[in-house]
Amino acid sequence: YSVPDRCFDDAFVARVSGSDGVTVLWGPPGRGKSTYLSHCVERIDSKRAVCIRHHYFLSFDDRSEGRFHIQAIARSLEHQLQALLSTPMGGQRTIRLTIEAAAKRLAAAGQRLVIVIDGLDHVWREKRDHEQMEELFESLLPLPANCHLVVGTQKIAKQHLPARLLAAQPVEEWLELPTMSVGAVRKWVAAQHRAGRLHLAFPDQPRELGAVANAFHKISGGLPLHLIYSFEAVARSGEAVTEREIARLPPCPTGDIRDYYRGFLHHASPRAAAVLHLLAGLRFGPPPFALRDCLGSVEAADATVEIGHLLDIREAEIRPFHGSLFAFLRELPGHDAIFAGEAAPVAEWLETKAPRYWRDAWLWVTRAQLGDDIELIARPDRAWAIDFLVKGYPIDQLTTILAYAEDAAFAKLDLPRLLALRSLKTRAYNGPEFQTTEASRFTDVAIALTDDPVPAALLRMAIGQVPTPLLPLLVATTDPADRARMGTKTIDELNERIAQARQDEIGFRSEIGSFAAVAAGISGWLDPSWAKRIVRFAKANGAADAALSIYARTSLQAGSTANVFAAARLWSGPTFGRDLLAALAEEGIAPDRIPGLKGTGQSAIRVLALLLGSKPAGTRRPRDLTTRFARPPEAGEVYQEIFEPVLYDAYFDCLAARLQGKTKAPWSHFSPGAKTGYAELALPHFEAVATFVADVWLTERRWPGIGELYGRFDAALPSSRGYDSNRQLVAVRLALAHAAFDHMVIGRA
Repeated sequence: YSVPDRCFDDAFVARVSGSDGVTVLWGPPGRGKSTYLSHCVERIDSKRAVCIRHHYFLSFDDRSEGRFHIQAIARSLEHQLQALLSTPMGGQRTIRLTIEAAAKRLAAAGQRLVIVIDGLDHVWREKRDHEQMEELFESLLPLPANCHLVVGTQKIAKQHLPARLLAAQPVEEWLELPTMSVGAVRKWVAAQHRAGRLHLAFPDQPRELGAVANAFHKISGGLPLHLIYSFEAVARSGEAVTEREIARLPPCPTGDIRDYYRGFLHHASPRAAAVLHLLAGLRFGPPPFALRDCLGSVEAADATVEIGHLLDIREAEIRPFHGSLFAFLRELPGHDAIFAGEAAPVAEWLETKAPRYWRDAWLWVTRAQLGDDIELIARPDRAWAIDFLVKGYPIDQLTTILAYAEDAAFAKLDLPRLLALRSLKTRAYNGPEFQTTEASRFTDVAIALTDDPVPAALLRMAIGQVPTPLLPLLVATTDPADRARMGTKTIDELNERIAQARQDEIGFRSEIGSFAAVAAGISGWLDPSWAKRIVRFAKANGAADAALSIYARTSLQAGSTANVFAAARLWSGPTFGRDLLAALAEEGIAPDRIPGLKGTGQSAIRVLALLLGSKPAGTRRPRDLTTRFARPPEAGEVYQEIFEPVLYDAYFDCLAARLQGKTKAPWSHFSPGAKTGYAELALPHFEAVATFVADVWLTERRWPGIGELYGRFDAALPSSRGYDSNRQLVAVRLALAHAAFDHMVIGRA
């Protein structure tokens, strides 16, 4: 991103971060107000000011009402303050009192509070209730001391703007965001050239790049959106770009992108214009192949060539590059008639040819747009909602369908049906946050079980909105040929979230373990060069053994034992050791065949080495388990996590001894008088099973199955079930389950 004008940027940032007051930044569509305000939020020195933000507009797909309601806006601002100040901020009676308290606290620290309210014009454009907006500005204004309010908007009629805002900052005093200077355009074009997207006719001439940049500035007048459209129009052709080619492009002399759209439609072919109206009128972005099915291959290809630079053609949908295009088209007098004449083939495609997702997600809505809303009102119910989610479809899409159904029911004043639809939507809307702690796991499992590739594609397309625990799923579901690129993109997204979380020092410390787990889940799908990075990250952020176990298991799922071995040269731990065992068993390789591995002395890995003809270093002797058993728990550890590995190792240590012909019984023991309880009772049964397995292998060369293991383990349940004996019972069951599982893993070798 390049700021449009460096002098303006310096003055603007200094004004909002260095003084109290109100600043309104305005500009026509395509000028880049929201992008510039996002840049300012990032640029403001956190030592001078703390910035919180609300945006009235998210996307044309967003039908949530919370961003327009004062209560939801207040909660959002409070949560941002709480994260930035690392203290609860919701105890005040009103948002005004909360902001006053925050401003005073920041003043004591030598900082100022900056509040950004963006997209004000969308309240009017989307025909929303003005009362909520008026109430917000009545709460904010007049501003308390040590506070600056920044408002981003287009210029609209005064009657659509908050009275308090106009009183504090008359329209005549608003600041207009300037267009891009020649220097800014040159910087932007140079970046495109470095990225390989700009092919010059005379690349060897040093002045050619500057001349082309000047031509882009002349044709666009420095309007960012027109610059992008103009660049895409010539860059997509693949031909060399010259000043002459740029000069032939449609200009935007007024600096208002809507004038460019008018000029484009005037010169566009009737078919291309109709396709634009069709796309603007649909409630969804169709996949690229839908145009071919609805229009025919040749006609769709011709239209795409003509209008492609105005669109964002993604893996699973076609969207406008900038929302102002479809907003402009929808406001044209003849739009509804053109759309109605073009939409019938889309409804037919949804019913007869569309893949399941588009049919399930958009058939009823599209039919309702064409006048038949019977199914949209009558069909959604609880069973349908469950089926929709089990297919892996986004819950946001479910609530979108229900919102359209509500609108249709209300238009017919079918109030009982409206109430049923509202109840169902509320349940779905609240579900992920309030009815489960594992919403991400539900999505993960649903996508793993479906044979429909679309749900995963929809997640990849919306990477910025995907819950953090689901980021590894984006890489897992990507085609292996493109997995490295997607992995890097996903890691970049995770790093942005980590950087944002670091602003809340207290919360960050509690989250870093989950970040490490997600990083491990992503890295496991990538090549072994990532092993060093994930080991370093996991070690630096705690819970390394758990995170690296996730890395190993993901790597095994991806079929990469090389990843596990690369990590095992840098790390050893009890949980990760079980995954190293799995990697060795999967390859049928003794640990001494791979140089540099750590943790090969673990009990189960020693058994594997013996079975594969190796002689593991160090001979184990009969052991007194009392010391290991009696250690106190570490922070966050439960007692069964102490007991379980003692009994697990006792099983495999005994099995290794028996395989080596050592018959002394018992192999392990507890000191007389040790307070062992049920664990001491169970220990001989673990060793009895180990002795049985060794005898069968040595005499029959047969590896017993899991049923035989459980059948041989006949320890009685504890006679009393108090707290201590019960936690030992849990530990015995865990040790038996883990030992049996790894017994079968060894059997694979």
